[in-house]
Amino acid sequence: MRIPDSAASEVVARFEAEFGAENVRRWFGTSVQAFELRPTTPESVEVRGSVESFFDRIAPSYERNVANKSSDLALRNRSVEVLGRLFHPGDRVLEIGSGTGLETLELAKRGVRLMATDISGEMIRLLQSKLDSRHLGSFVETRHMAAKDVSLLVDECGPGSFDGAFSTFGALNCEKNLEMIPPALSALVRPDGAVMFGIWNRFCGAEFTLSLAAGNLSRAFARFRTPVPVGASRYGIPVYALPYRSFVRPFLPYFRVEKVVGVPVFVPPYDYDQLVSDHEEIRRILHGLDTRFADRFPFNRMGDHFFVEMRRR
Repeated sequence: MRIPDSAASEVVARFEAEFGAENVRRWFGTSVQAFELRPTTPESVEVRGSVESFFDRIAPSYERNVANKSSDLALRNRSVEVLGRLFHPGDRVLEIGSGTGLETLELAKRGVRLMATDISGEMIRLLQSKLDSRHLGSFVETRHMAAKDVSLLVDECGPGSFDGAFSTFGALNCEKNLEMIPPALSALVRPDGAVMFGIWNRFCGAEFTLSLAAGNLSRAFARFRTPVPVGASRYGIPVYALPYRSFVRPFLPYFRVEKVVGVPVFVPPYDYDQLVSDHEEIRRILHGLDTRFADRFPFNRMGDHFFVEMRRR
């Protein structure tokens, strides 16, 4: 339904008064022709509740499970390495999906100031407890919120209030629709600010090859299902495996891509890790291949995860 031009002008004026004329032009362009309101549906409420309750349940054992799995620990160590290169002492950074703070605490110890958000209230509670016990509370603010709700921070924090943002290992894979996140981050992150995402990939070359070799066709093609059902992934809830190209496309009007790395590409992912865990020489060779080729096309699109670094336009 088309609304009168006078009504549209009034709505635009209210948006400009609240968010600033420059932001409104950047978000909607110079000619606003339609407005869409999306009510919260019972289905979306149910999905959010199931995701939150799942992560609440696993929160007490989450960090222990990561530490006890060499492949998981390697992923976290790699993300901390990348984040430590992108963000520096004094930077203010938004973290989407902090969990219990595996990356949060490492960055805070280096003097990075963070706002850590997570859909799980229990994850946030445990993170806050660790911050208090380690006297890092002055470096980290916490927020209990889903990834798709980060746009709410624009009003609270103001445009350009963060030097960067990141989200790793699952938070964005739990969201069915990510279209609101790029414009929200564009508003929140200052020009030329860095953002980094660690995304569970739709095509994992090592997993696909090993599954085919074992005759497990269901597993080989599991990530191509939308969503990937419980039992066909490492997650205890349905999740969305995301290919690089479709993930990055909605970010391109707001951010420029600087680097893409597959993590890992040749080393088998978590539940195939036992194939090389007792063969140190094979593992060394595969790690060497990752070091040499993981940031090169097409291998950087074939990892268990891909890390993509971008800069705000």
